[in-house]
Amino acid sequence: MQNLNELGPSNIDIAFKEIKRDLEPVFTFNKENDCYLEEISAGFQAFLSLVFAIVEWIEGTNTEDEAYIPDAVGTVIIDELDVHLHPEWQLTIRESLRTVFPKLQFIITTHSPHLIASADPGELIILPQLNRKMNVAPTAQTYAGWSTDEILEDVMGVKSLENKLYSVALNMAMDCVERRNAAALEEAIGELKKIVHPSNTILQVLQIKLAELELGDIND
Repeated sequence: MQNLNELGPSNIDIAFKEIKRDLEPVFTFNKENDCYLEEISAGFQAFLSLVFAIVEWIEGTNTEDEAYIPDAVGTVIIDELDVHLHPEWQLTIRESLRTVFPKLQFIITTHSPHLIASADPGELIILPQLNRKMNVAPTAQTYAGWSTDEILEDVMGVKSLENKLYSVALNMAMDCVERRNAAALEEAIGELKKIVHPSNTILQVLQIKLAELELGDIND
């Protein structure tokens, strides 16, 4: 139980507290909030179940001397490790497994750009479209500094990430800039604000363009 804090993002402070009379484990979050296992998030429950399953496998397939978790060896295969996990957990789960099971080899499949970003050089094998014959090898590239969109497009082969609603609103705004129509541009910016992040750089540029157009109208 001393590794519980290693099972999630660094902002989660969790500790095992006790077993109640109904054999239900109780955990403490942030040193003050107690909760039963069933009250913990689905992601944490899923990961905890995975850890318990690996521990059970280690203890069931090894002699007593070889069942010590930090020294246990073997290979664990997991399909779609990222399922049910929050993106922040996907970024940390690789390191969590390595901390809890330092000598196990993990072979996993994933469609998560966050898991790909967490891989060290030589840990990632990118599979091409299935053919009868494939020659694959680990890549020496690390994607820790790549954005999610860059990984989706360049590594995973996603053809288009364009959001159609955003594309239509942006094209409308750019048309207003070309026509130097300040009133219509202000309306288009209002529509964009409904669908983009507040710090979107294109939105900021359009607001500058609007101010320029309005200033030009005043000077005229």
